[in-house]
Amino acid sequence: MLTQHAQLSSKVVFVLLLLGSVQGCRHAPSERQRATTKPPTPTTSAAPTATPSAAAIVDAAGSHRDAAVPDVGTTRDPALHCKARGKRALALLGTVRGRVLGMEAHEGNLFVLHFEEDMRRASLTRIARDGSSRQKLSHHDGPSEPKSFMMTSDAAYFTRKTHVIRMSLGTGEAKEVIHGFAEAITVAGDFVYGVSCGSKGATADTLVRASLVNGSRESIAELPHVPVNKRASGSDACDYHFLAVDGDTVFISDWAGRRILSTSLRDKSMSVVTHAGSYPMRITLEPETIVYQAEGGLYRVPRAGGESTRLADLANTPFANYTYDGLEYWINQSVAYTDEVWIYRLAQVGAPPHKVLQFKGYKNCSYPCEITDGIAVDDECLYVAHCEEHSDTLFAWPKN
Repeated sequence: MLTQHAQLSSKVVFVLLLLGSVQGCRHAPSERQRATTKPPTPTTSAAPTATPSAAAIVDAAGSHRDAAVPDVGTTRDPALHCKARGKRALALLGTVRGRVLGMEAHEGNLFVLHFEEDMRRASLTRIARDGSSRQKLSHHDGPSEPKSFMMTSDAAYFTRKTHVIRMSLGTGEAKEVIHGFAEAITVAGDFVYGVSCGSKGATADTLVRASLVNGSRESIAELPHVPVNKRASGSDACDYHFLAVDGDTVFISDWAGRRILSTSLRDKSMSVVTHAGSYPMRITLEPETIVYQAEGGLYRVPRAGGESTRLADLANTPFANYTYDGLEYWINQSVAYTDEVWIYRLAQVGAPPHKVLQFKGYKNCSYPCEITDGIAVDDECLYVAHCEEHSDTLFAWPKN
């Protein structure tokens, strides 16, 4: 259960026990997968800056109940405040069935993609950040776990195998819009960008831009194909874990090639920004640089390429994740060989990371125990998906 340097009061424990649902958390990596990766080495010198009193958890009082969805396209007033704002305590927003695969905070709401493995069902749920309402917007059934969740102003997107799925926020419709892409995608304007893997024996993969209006496809650049370590990646074709588009440039995390690539939409050229080391994943765009995560932590490198600077030995892949609010980085970092996770706050320039919140595994969670399934931030709060035995519980924590 959740701890913050103090034992939960019996009242709070009772509240949390009421939140059980019917689907399991993230399966831990196999021993063989873990053997291919060095254990995370989180920073331990930073002191906690905001460890709340466990007894100060704010009850969600019914906010976890599903509501009818006659108006799925309606967005809430952005002026609606986060439930934890000004409380200096964890605010309970409710639970979702299965495990959270992605979260985004947008226009006064928390959007959550969660997956019920026994039903093979991915659902998109919207929760008002003040905890006042909850709506299940859409669902999609399929044979594989969704990957590469992202959102635009009117839809959510993710991949299932080589299929790109779009969930409309306006109608709730879920449908395949593009076929033939690897895991990582991104959407900009009327286009979805992805990588088409070369056929067996091919020497190149292809970055493709596909129209969301009529489905037409345009080849942007060839990417030198790197044989995939299937044991580590789970893929036997090609393995790209993140794409980011800014203006006329696309940045790509090449997991198999252990590098960050850059491609130009103007002249269709490709270049290597940096050799990133093992397991490069998320990329964040800054004005003159990019930030990316890899096995050794979080790094910054000039957009045109050059020497990378390590910002922290946190967010080290593949067992950690992070998000960015435009000013600071928020890192969800497990502690090696323990049942603990810390959320860290890292200023964009110069300052060391600070511990914010600690979570622990639920009772009898066997090692390696998955504890948190993701984080999100907006202008007021940090949001955390905490893994229970059969569900994920969502909390908000005030940033300031």
